[in-house]
Amino acid sequence: DKFKLREVRNLLLCSEKPLIIAGAGLREGNSITGLLELSKNILCPIIPSWGMVDSFDSNNELVLDTGGTHGNRYTNLALQKADLLLILGSRLDSHFIGSPPANFAPNAKKILVDIDKGELSKFKSLGVNIDCPINADASYFLSQLKLEQITSKKYKVTQSKRTDWLSFIENAKYDLSDCKKRAKNKKYTNPYLFIEKLGAYCGRDAIICCDTGSILAWSMQAFKFSGNQRFIHAFNNTPMGYSIPATIASLISTPDKQTISLVGDGSFMMNIQELAVITKYKLPGKIFVISNLGYSMVRQTQEQWFNSFYFGSGSDDLWFPDFSKTANAFGFKYECISRNDKIEKTLQQVFSNEDAYIIEVKVDAEHRVIPLLKYGASLPDMEPKISKSLERKYSIK
Repeated sequence: DKFKLREVRNLLLCSEKPLIIAGAGLREGNSITGLLELSKNILCPIIPSWGMVDSFDSNNELVLDTGGTHGNRYTNLALQKADLLLILGSRLDSHFIGSPPANFAPNAKKILVDIDKGELSKFKSLGVNIDCPINADASYFLSQLKLEQITSKKYKVTQSKRTDWLSFIENAKYDLSDCKKRAKNKKYTNPYLFIEKLGAYCGRDAIICCDTGSILAWSMQAFKFSGNQRFIHAFNNTPMGYSIPATIASLISTPDKQTISLVGDGSFMMNIQELAVITKYKLPGKIFVISNLGYSMVRQTQEQWFNSFYFGSGSDDLWFPDFSKTANAFGFKYECISRNDKIEKTLQQVFSNEDAYIIEVKVDAEHRVIPLLKYGASLPDMEPKISKSLERKYSIK
């Protein structure tokens, strides 16, 4: 529809605080290069969904960290302050937009491009207004948009407005950083530091198969993607025990690529028998078991909603084997990362050979996902709370 294409171009050129949300619907169309060009031409930041985050280099300043209930605080602030959202191939699930849905990006006009009419029509009942719904394949839509025509020379707002918007986001990223809160717990290994180091040490073509729970949230908040790395997860189904079978599939189907499994100790127990397949077929699997003696994501929910009444989620109710003996029984080599100062040395050793490894990463049972959005709060109002002065500075309620 040519009229809608003109409308989209005009909105992109007139907005002062635009954002592009890139969903996994873009993956099949190989549209990343064009999207990055558009972002650069009009100084418009990109927020990737979890299903698309591995398609962008984390060092690109125009690509923000992930947002949503288990995303990053400054990204959520940008969503709430934006005046335009171009949403491509993302269904805007509840984990991304928070609750209630009507509070999502209240100041922004919303252009939503989706191949599924059902995804376009569902928002009326949720109280979310989509100003420009477009039923089309997202990659095809981008090709028809004629990106080369949308350049900074055609701004209908001054370029300084876009520069101010980028500066606002950069300042918010610095001011609202949760790095100190994440590092406050000094016992055992800081999972955020481990994830960050892992991204640097694994190969640029590595395939990371991740399980559900806190390890998924930690990875989405802290992993720095580069090269052709792929992040595989059963997004929004989140079955415990997924990553080891996924790792086996990857090891068999792409034997020329390094495959890594990230799994919590609880999820590891769901499919522990599949280690026999890796050993039987002599597959070089690297399985990182995040050992925190229970289901920390469940415990965090119990803290938020049940006054820290824990049941069926920790060492009082659960039992875990000695993972070094498990590794030996299944024919794996074993390493343990019990402190931050052991992360790099262990990663160097594990990735220097083709052996199958189980690497136990000991994390404090009290280490939580930081930040995390509690149901009913506005997107930037995540826990743990920030200072009152920062709340006032950024008008966070």
